[in-house]
Amino acid sequence: MLTSLEAIFLEEGFSTVTVDQLAKRLKCSKRTLYEIAPTKQDMVILVVEGWLARIRRMGRVAALEQE
Repeated sequence: MLTSLEAIFLEEGFSTVTVDQLAKRLKCSKRTLYEIAPTKQDMVILVVEGWLARIRRMGRVAALEQE
């Protein structure tokens, strides 16, 4: 679900999309989204932290391949 949230946020931004719209697009309940994070802002932070962690891993892998 975080991957799908990330795709929506990257495609449309996060300020204009509502939790209702997210739930409809992800075919889940708002409750399900609020179990992931208590607010939309927290959802954005969670998605960004995951994205940054992936970027860091990719950087480490690339650096190790250059040794």
